[in-house]
Amino acid sequence: MSDSGLTDMSAPVHYIAIAASDGEVVGYAWAGTDDVGWISRKASSSSAYTAATEWYGRLREARERGLAPLGVLEFLGREPGVGPVMAAPDVAAVEELACRVTPADDQRLLAQLDRENPEAWHELADAFDALTDEDRDVKWGGGQKGPSGAIQVPYPLYSEGLDRAIFSLARVGAVTPEHRWMDNPVPQLSPDGRLRPADAVRAATAIVRGERFCDGTIANAVRDGLLDAVAESLRTWYERETAPTGRTAAPAAASAAATSPGTQDATCPASHDTENIITTPPAQPTPPRTGQPQPTPPHANPYAQPQQAQSQYGYPQQPQYGYPQQPQYGMPPAPYGMSPQGGQPYGVPQQGTGPYGGQPGQEACRFCGGMPAVRVTFRAHQGFLILMRFLKYDGPMCGNCGLAVHRAMTTATLWQGWWSPFSLFIFTPFTLIWNLVARRKVSKLPHPAPGQHGQRKDPGKPVYQRPLAYVALIPVLWIFFMIFQGLSQS
Repeated sequence: MSDSGLTDMSAPVHYIAIAASDGEVVGYAWAGTDDVGWISRKASSSSAYTAATEWYGRLREARERGLAPLGVLEFLGREPGVGPVMAAPDVAAVEELACRVTPADDQRLLAQLDRENPEAWHELADAFDALTDEDRDVKWGGGQKGPSGAIQVPYPLYSEGLDRAIFSLARVGAVTPEHRWMDNPVPQLSPDGRLRPADAVRAATAIVRGERFCDGTIANAVRDGLLDAVAESLRTWYERETAPTGRTAAPAAASAAATSPGTQDATCPASHDTENIITTPPAQPTPPRTGQPQPTPPHANPYAQPQQAQSQYGYPQQPQYGYPQQPQYGMPPAPYGMSPQGGQPYGVPQQGTGPYGGQPGQEACRFCGGMPAVRVTFRAHQGFLILMRFLKYDGPMCGNCGLAVHRAMTTATLWQGWWSPFSLFIFTPFTLIWNLVARRKVSKLPHPAPGQHGQRKDPGKPVYQRPLAYVALIPVLWIFFMIFQGLSQS
């Protein structure tokens, strides 16, 4: 995320890696010739995302103080957890760093699984084993034209067996807010149709929570075999974790070595600056065999490890686990958090976590997934002579989406809320005051940044710039006219 728009994205830049108090790298601040920007780590935790938001604010504050771009990095470098200023060939090189997935990222997701609940794991196995071909053949409802002429949006009809399988994933902890699924694409199956356990958690979270925003996400995962691969991977992992100690000694030792404090985080290697190219620390050279020539690739990095594949920027490539470089965002929203059948919301949050993908004590916007968000309710009222109608939107909303809902609901009330006696004197004024109070809550929120979000609502024009809002002048003028008439006659 850039503050002023870099004119040449291919120009060399400098950057710093910023880590949270627990050592997890949360993102990278970069500086070009006349610009600064921030890039969050895609695979970071929810707490790291929150910390990245704070660092983004510090970056903007430092820039607003009039510091030069490189001076901003040097200023931030005085803070704890900030690495040295490094050089990169362009912004894309820093973005590639931010896309890497580390063993610590995998371990964090696997730690969310409830391995101490055998009943939940038996339910997962039974639910998926009980799925039939009829359960997997998802039918669609809707599409009919109603009496008013409106056509109902089609929606998938999931069977009870498939619903049971979906909820079993949430029970074992595979649907977790620790994976920021809206910032990352769904992991892809390997050629043999398998998933790594950590990728199974990522896929389960994206599938189940994604159904809220795009009807048919679960149906597509069933059709492509991704949902079955998720269950199979998780079941295999649980069987291995609960197997006798002797069978898991070697994997456990490897896991401990990968996550020990001395293990270097691949996302932020201690780098050397060699000709403005990001490079890795010097590796111990392997003695060449006598008489055997050693190939030297073009533009070889003298510090690169000879047995590790190198990217075009000179640092070792890390496994992306099927993630493409550019994630796909902006899935269209589905009805608010509910399955089309009107049942319980998909992806029921686990105890101790906030809904809508938020972490404990924090919620994400119900529309775009951005944070921070606050839980508010906006109302609209319609009066029809002797009839009345009450509408509302509630749930956590970010400042941008909350403002959009406020303007839409308030404008609707201003031109539709006066046309019955009780509406005129009671319900419409109450609704307008209620919306003003709710608007104060969302207006205090900072802009959701950094990171990527779903489709945000467009606030549009302010209420006073919308012609329909001035329909409210008709009843107001009529009231004044009646008062004037009464005073004149008296």
